[in-house]
Amino acid sequence: MRDITPGDLITKGEEIYFNKREELEKTNLGHFAVIETNTKEIFVDEDKYTAIQKAQVKHPHKLFYIVQIGKLKTDK
Repeated sequence: MRDITPGDLITKGEEIYFNKREELEKTNLGHFAVIETNTKEIFVDEDKYTAIQKAQVKHPHKLFYIVQIGKLKTDK
């Protein structure tokens, strides 16, 4: 498996986020979503660092895409 580039991480992360955006915004507006782009798992918490810790427990040594839910307004 090759290492993911920063551009690929952003592209995949945004794709996953926008596919789940409506669902996430209904109950987690303003919280943070930490996305592991290979598994497409999303870890949510109102505290950014707690969301990151949740993701790191399950996926140590991975890079994550992080977004505050409802703050990314670009339509895809």
